[in-house]
Amino acid sequence: MNGIPLAPMDLARALGVTFLWGLNFSLIKVCLTWFDPFTLSGIRFLLCALPLIFFVPRPDVSPIWVVAYGLCFGIGTWGLVNWGVQSGSAPGVSSIVLQTSALFSAVFGIVLFAERPTPGKMIGLLVAAIGLGILSRLQDGSVTAEGVALVIAGAFFMGVANSLVKAAAPRRHLSFLAWSSLISPLPLFALGYLQFGGVPLVPVAEAKTLAIVCAYLLISSYLATLYSYYVWNRLIHRYELSQVAPLSLVVPVFGITISHFVFAEPFGGDKLLACVLVMLGLLIAGLLDRYLDRYAACQGQS
Repeated sequence: MNGIPLAPMDLARALGVTFLWGLNFSLIKVCLTWFDPFTLSGIRFLLCALPLIFFVPRPDVSPIWVVAYGLCFGIGTWGLVNWGVQSGSAPGVSSIVLQTSALFSAVFGIVLFAERPTPGKMIGLLVAAIGLGILSRLQDGSVTAEGVALVIAGAFFMGVANSLVKAAAPRRHLSFLAWSSLISPLPLFALGYLQFGGVPLVPVAEAKTLAIVCAYLLISSYLATLYSYYVWNRLIHRYELSQVAPLSLVVPVFGITISHFVFAEPFGGDKLLACVLVMLGLLIAGLLDRYLDRYAACQGQS
């Protein structure tokens, strides 16, 4: 089914997923008040795995793929993204930077799956890289170079995780997600202990605080992870990797809006320019080649 446009229902599901992912960044920042970033991610994936693994069959792929995906996605992506948010990358900016995983996915698609190194992908990569460079040098207090670098590293591992899904081609997508989620919690808890001095979380005794934490864990685990990546991985399996990945461009729209209202995240001129460049790069990577192909076809018919 490679090369065909997304069906309307698949597109609608993808947009619903992008809303959940945009919301997730602000929820992460709230819960980092009480948890260290690795423990927070570890609890998230533990809930994704338990009790679901007792009700779904084992994945229909080699355990090597399951372990590799669990490590890349749980630790490489969300462990680093959480750490990046804690280290000074504001939720709105983080939601933008993480979407550069689309560009990493496009590169891996070219290298590993013989997808064409098209002008749109190359120009999009360059434009987005300029935007990331501006973001990493902002001085408005809402972004640090360390935080942005950690989220970029998380985006790289998300590109790796997308490629693993493409290569493994699991048919039981929910089983694949649930069982791979079992791989990362223990390493994440260990990293939290080593990195943050053995104090993995702050007591959350107040009822309001406990309700916020529980709501985050439920939304993050069951909606933003199990449901969302079940849908996303099915799309990756059905369509070209470089075709699906740019749909994540919509995530920052929700991420920026929610973060602005919840945390009053500032958006000055430099940050706005940087964000526009990153999103423009993703848009170019996703759409330019299509228009160039149509133009060439029209010229050939004239």
